[in-house]
Amino acid sequence: MSFFSVGFPTSLILMLGLLGLNPQVFAFKTFLDLNCIALGLLLGLPLSVSVFPPVSQKSGAEIEKEFS
Repeated sequence: MSFFSVGFPTSLILMLGLLGLNPQVFAFKTFLDLNCIALGLLLGLPLSVSVFPPVSQKSGAEIEKEFS
């Protein structure tokens, strides 16, 4: 489940390094790393959560008695 949220930013940072987009200045490198992590969490976390079905389901009658 954590592959998308952890592996995606890592692979994105490595691919940018292979393309030569690896800044040497600390501020720019940190900014790029944080953006890659944010993008991975923004895209990868919802995708990894949506892959798995819900663990339990409850009917409306079990949650509130007035619906039964």
